[in-house]
Amino acid sequence: MTAPHSHQPCGFTVPPGVLSEVVDGEAVLLHLESGRYFGLNPTGTRMWQLLSESASAPRIISVVATEFGVDEETVARDLSALVNELTRRGLLVPDEPK
Repeated sequence: MTAPHSHQPCGFTVPPGVLSEVVDGEAVLLHLESGRYFGLNPTGTRMWQLLSESASAPRIISVVATEFGVDEETVARDLSALVNELTRRGLLVPDEPK
């Protein structure tokens, strides 16, 4: 996810049919409708937690870069890939533009 543009959604919502649990620092997501599980590493787990709190992309990038000692460009790429994958799997839904 890159910085929001006027044609992009402002944020994302976790749909009601998605459950998550953190076990040993890694999140396991369950899509109830499909019955499929999706696992996240510690970095992805932190991004998931921040996305679940409706944090902005710049905030997520800043927090993850600081907490994991990674440059913001790398975090931005990883966040974009994660958001695309979670959206594709129905684990995250883009909010309507405001």
